Amino acid sequence: MPPTPGTGPGVLQAPPPPEGAGVAAPGARYAWPLLPVPTIATRFRAPPHPYGRGHRGVDLVGTAGRPVLAARAGTVVFAGRIGARSVVSVDHDDGLRTTYEPLQPAVRPGSVVRAGDVLGLLEPGHPGCAAAACLHWGVRRGPHEYLDPLVLLRPLEVRLLPVPDPWPAGIVTARGPPAAAPGTRAARARTVRGARRTQSVPLTPPRAPPACRAGARRAGCAAGTPATR
Repeated sequence: MPPTPGTGPGVLQAPPPPEGAGVAAPGARYAWPLLPVPTIATRFRAPPHPYGRGHRGVDLVGTAGRPVLAARAGTVVFAGRIGARSVVSVDHDDGLRTTYEPLQPAVRPGSVVRAGDVLGLLEPGHPGCAAAACLHWGVRRGPHEYLDPLVLLRPLEVRLLPVPDPWPAGIVTARGPPAAAPGTRAARARTVRGARRTQSVPLTPPRAPPACRAGARRAGCAAGTPATR
């Protein structure tokens, strides 16, 4: 019978996740891999090229034996030792891979984890970190592109840009000149002119043209225009 995930030689029995594990900030894509929210010892520094110097992740201050949590649901693709340190890597449905070290694994490759599931227990002695125990948390897209994990903890921002005014002030268009501010002299003058235009004026019917005499053979009558005497 094959061993179940989290059991067997060299693999810890996964302890229960702490309260609040796997709960991301509203709108965020990932959750913290340590709880309570840890202090950041070293921030991400992108390398100038795939093989350049940098810090491909963040170092989070913790304590030895603290549970290391999956920052997002995914599938464990590696759980074992790389050189002198133990590493767990998880692939996620958004195409990213998160890596956690150093920790004593509580999962095996192929294990399906949810956000907040325990991946292992933090081990002391991470190189380059002044604290007694630090978790190095990395995020990678593809084989060489490393990302800042802290960006994944922030809510997605939607910014609305202002809509430009299609009728800037002072430009006369087919709609007419821009309206004057209420109470100004120009506004009062425009109101008076408008009132004058709308005053009722009695309409008189147009004068009928004199009729052509019967039998007249003038050019004006022939053309349908009033005849002249």
